[in-house]
Amino acid sequence: MDLYEFEAKKIFEQYGIPVLDGVVITKEDDINGLLTTISLPAVLKSQVLTGGRGVAGGIKFAETKEEAAEKIRELFDLTIKKYAVDTILIEKKANIRKEVYVSITMDKEHSCPVFIVSPEGGVDIEKVAEKTPEKILKVRVDIFKGLAGYELRKIAKKLDVGPEIFSILKKMYSIFMECDANLVEINPLAITEEGLLAVDAKMTIDNKASYRQEIFSRVERKKDQIQKLIKKYGLSTYVELDGNIGVVSGGAGTGMLTLDLIQDLGGKAANFAELGGITDAETIKNAMKAVSSNQNVKVLLATMIGGLDRMDEMAEGIIAFFDEHGPMPVVIRMSGTLEDVGRKMLQEKGFEATGDPYEAVQKAVKLSKEC
Repeated sequence: MDLYEFEAKKIFEQYGIPVLDGVVITKEDDINGLLTTISLPAVLKSQVLTGGRGVAGGIKFAETKEEAAEKIRELFDLTIKKYAVDTILIEKKANIRKEVYVSITMDKEHSCPVFIVSPEGGVDIEKVAEKTPEKILKVRVDIFKGLAGYELRKIAKKLDVGPEIFSILKKMYSIFMECDANLVEINPLAITEEGLLAVDAKMTIDNKASYRQEIFSRVERKKDQIQKLIKKYGLSTYVELDGNIGVVSGGAGTGMLTLDLIQDLGGKAANFAELGGITDAETIKNAMKAVSSNQNVKVLLATMIGGLDRMDEMAEGIIAFFDEHGPMPVVIRMSGTLEDVGRKMLQEKGFEATGDPYEAVQKAVKLSKEC
């Protein structure tokens, strides 16, 4: 499980790694009220589970509360690599003299933890490794011996910092081991007049450790919420993908055909829910709820083929969903038992349905590119 920056910093703070005091705000919060508690000048950092937020405009600076309020609104309107910004961390701007990169992860080849460090901090470490690999130092740690003194000195020398970094390296190693982490990263670790400071923080915790890491019971991601919906609604199959067309199918076969056609026609599915045989109006309504809850879905494609399923019940479920959800682009393919009745019900509510799967997918792909 990936942690947001503010979540990782809470753990850093618990272990004694210096971080800035921050204020976390969401879209639902009273922004003006919270701004009375911040220190200026401030840095406003979008909280998204992806890299590259600085390049994408997800980090902004503000000198006044008025400027902060304006830039907060700009950040909340931002989407970074398909992640909508709904949480922002506000911190006082640090007076940084130098930035370095420090991380610890698992060296799978040697089956041991490895520190990866560089005197080039605050930048994309992959690009540093590609263009100037001599600036990267890797130090593998023997878990039976722990972090040795000579290894600490080797890292400090590479980073051109003093022994004050020893404490941070030891604490990072403790976090990595005790929290079942796959990654603990500080980029950048800043040298300031007040000492070393973790300006940014990134952590990934092994999902296999969920039974013993308390954070899994405290933190819930959007995908976890969706999985709860799937379980609650009793759907046969639900799969997350990376496109923008949400697919609901009456069965596995027609669902696979639909996904293949989407790919062949140049579209990309965002997810896929399969109803699994005999269903009713409530089931399709709930399936469409689950699929549309993915923020990447721009178009819904419902492809229903009736053997034992009745198309009048499918139409009833689709209508019920839109009565609750409100309008959004949708394409409906309906074929089989009582399809004439189902289509008539949909037409009376302003929806059109086709019996041709190719035509339906073609229309959905076109809509997805226009949204």
